[in-house]
Amino acid sequence: MANEDGRRLSDRVERGHLAARMPQYPLSRCQMRRWRSATAQAICRAGFNLYGVFKRRVSSISFRKPLIMAVYFGAEHNLRNLIQTHLFLLCPNNSGSTFLIGAIGQSSNVWSLPKEGQHVPGFVGPNSRGTERSLTWGSEAELLEWFRDDKNYDWGKTKRAWYFQATARDSNATVFATKAPPFLLIPDLLAANFESTKFIVMVRNPYAMAEGILRRRSSTPEMIREVAEHVVTCFQIQAENAQNLAGKSICFTYEDMCDRPDSILKRLADFLPELHDVTFHEAVSVKGMYDQAVTNFNTAQIERLGVDQACQLNEVFKPHTELFEQFGYQLLSTS
Repeated sequence: MANEDGRRLSDRVERGHLAARMPQYPLSRCQMRRWRSATAQAICRAGFNLYGVFKRRVSSISFRKPLIMAVYFGAEHNLRNLIQTHLFLLCPNNSGSTFLIGAIGQSSNVWSLPKEGQHVPGFVGPNSRGTERSLTWGSEAELLEWFRDDKNYDWGKTKRAWYFQATARDSNATVFATKAPPFLLIPDLLAANFESTKFIVMVRNPYAMAEGILRRRSSTPEMIREVAEHVVTCFQIQAENAQNLAGKSICFTYEDMCDRPDSILKRLADFLPELHDVTFHEAVSVKGMYDQAVTNFNTAQIERLGVDQACQLNEVFKPHTELFEQFGYQLLSTS
């Protein structure tokens, strides 16, 4: 009886039944070895069958040969002699600057950093992460003074840290590019401490910018007002930058970049010929979380704002209607 049951078990396993269960009664050692051996053989057979299926399916897929780009490290080159232009992107947070600096960093003529300039190890100066208002620093006068005080920076050490950690696709690149939202407060300090500076001034729809911040914060009335005040401050400063930096800057909006990319690319190349090979049509790594080609997210973000949130934002925005209109933005109707 036991031998017959053992053969039945072996037969079931041989036919590929991997769910064969141990008989409830004790088996002899010989029967146990036979059962284990048969089960192991069935598992191996199933594995080879799956491999065969996988191999047939994979063989029907054509894979594109990966494009391997050379990467050169600033630590191995004398960037003090190589760099002829320092390009700073002045743009508020949550306004598309990560994509833009990533796209510029893909140019063969640009040295760029793996993080925002303020977050690179070795940067000596005020850092927005060291505040309780990391995304709304523009809403507090003391923070604005802190960022603007040249005594809080060591540009010599910062320059060495930036050059050491910069990377490029061509060892002969001559442009160094970086960004950090608070840098829009200090273009004068940047120009005074870096040779041959040029600037990109960019803003984004104030409601989309506000939603991007509120999504990462609570939506209490106090926070909404804080965010709105930060947005207004950034727009006020950017209006000043666009005027004061005329001749050494280019100014456009997030919407221009997303909706008229070829036009902006031409303007960038005219402004700084070394950027002639920049493209917005290839995916760029955004904060190491995902890759994204140029895309306008305004509609989706603004639609996420509730009517109450929009009304509270408008309470702060309305006195500055003309400021927003300078950049082509209208206040939302909440009626």
